[in-house]
Amino acid sequence: MAFARLVEELRPRYFLMENVRGFLFRDHEELRGAFTKGLKAAGYKVLDFRLLNAADYGVPQRRERAFVMGCIEEETLPAYPLRQRGRRPTVRSAITDLRVLDECADDPEVDVYNGKLGKPSAYGQRLRGARDGGRLRSLTGCLRSIHSPEVVKRFAETKPGGQEPISRYFRLDWRGVSPTIRAGTGPEHGSHTAPRPIHPDSPRCITVREAARLHSFPDWFVFRGTRWHGFRQIGNSVPPLLAAAVAKEVVNALQA
Repeated sequence: MAFARLVEELRPRYFLMENVRGFLFRDHEELRGAFTKGLKAAGYKVLDFRLLNAADYGVPQRRERAFVMGCIEEETLPAYPLRQRGRRPTVRSAITDLRVLDECADDPEVDVYNGKLGKPSAYGQRLRGARDGGRLRSLTGCLRSIHSPEVVKRFAETKPGGQEPISRYFRLDWRGVSPTIRAGTGPEHGSHTAPRPIHPDSPRCITVREAARLHSFPDWFVFRGTRWHGFRQIGNSVPPLLAAAVAKEVVNALQA
């Protein structure tokens, strides 16, 4: 309702709100109704709430989130983006060229990697960007987790696509997509780390950079702070490619 109040006060031509999928549960039906009713009374056209999955928009991650869009009465109402057709990127598409870090990086506790990467997929090349011909001089977020021998053994015994029985961490499958990358809790709730996926080949949790690739962040994007901060920033964000798909619909409405 604070978001609705800001829309009413600031009077933007268009608005877009995103929240967790649980916001669409029946328990919150009254709240959704109050949100829509208030904005309509303030002179806005409001679309029905919609559940969008990032995996339908070029992101190699199953991530369902609730969206709602609208515009002031004088503007053209946007539409939700249609699902993208064609072959979807997989975990392999996202992080296969980063495997060289386990072989070439000298120190697993160093966050920055300056060496060469492997051959990228079309998806990986897109996230590398055009800088230096697609080769960044420094790749951040590469700090790898050093687990105890017991944890390494458990992770190694977990099949790709399966769940490690004690930690409940999922192990990524090269051929599939990532489960939802979660943010964990903030300081007000104990600063707990969310479960992080296990790498498909290496018996370790994925790095911040690997999570960023699975979330569709470009390689030039720098996450500040510790690994906890990096995963929190990723887990709390809308995947850029999904954000771009939704934003494009607003642009189309503006140009109608």
